[in-house]
Amino acid sequence: MGASVVLLGAFEPTAVLDAIQQFHCSYAFCLPALLHFVTEEQARVPRNVSSLRTMLAGGDTVPVALQDKFRSYSGYKFERFMA
Repeated sequence: MGASVVLLGAFEPTAVLDAIQQFHCSYAFCLPALLHFVTEEQARVPRNVSSLRTMLAGGDTVPVALQDKFRSYSGYKFERFMA
């Protein structure tokens, strides 16, 4: 399929966003609580994460406000947020 996987040794919002930007990741997933930290970091220091095609957050509910905030700060284009 030609896919690559980027694994991080530990969760760090800065590293997540830097990896998405550097490796042009098209798919990412995390827990909703971690998505909150990624969203806050993206608001603080924006990265180019336009390569994302799917953001999946699971393990708990993802508040609509967090989904909207992520879309706003990341430029995520799709109406459907996989949660």
